[in-house]
Amino acid sequence: MAKKAHQKKKTTASRKSGRNVLIPDCRKFSGYKPCRPGLICDRTCKERSPFGKRILIVNLDAMGAVLQTTAMLPAIKRKYPDSHISWLTLKNAKPLLDHNPLLDTIYVWEPDTLLVLQNIVFDVVFSVDKTQRACSLVNTLGEQ
Repeated sequence: MAKKAHQKKKTTASRKSGRNVLIPDCRKFSGYKPCRPGLICDRTCKERSPFGKRILIVNLDAMGAVLQTTAMLPAIKRKYPDSHISWLTLKNAKPLLDHNPLLDTIYVWEPDTLLVLQNIVFDVVFSVDKTQRACSLVNTLGEQ
């Protein structure tokens, strides 16, 4: 009897420790549901549109510096044409980036956003901001 209880505990513990929730690698995934009813967001989906390189640009500087940094976006897209480019900035600079067709996602510097970013593996990270907070964040991110 004691042996069965021990085995059950071991299974539960291994399930908890090995648990990872994966974010689907698909441009069509909206964040909380599949792009169409009845689809399952995994590698077997026939409508899957995978990201190329995942790129993050971190710029927490003043608005003028953020605007100047957007000049590097065309060169990044030329080098990585199928890339998914995300940008992390401060709340006041977000309107400068909102309708830029070369950006896929814009993140605002907030505690919730930082948790999300720490769970995404980026292929390339450009930290154009040399402040302590920007550098500290970049050091905690998963980069290949």
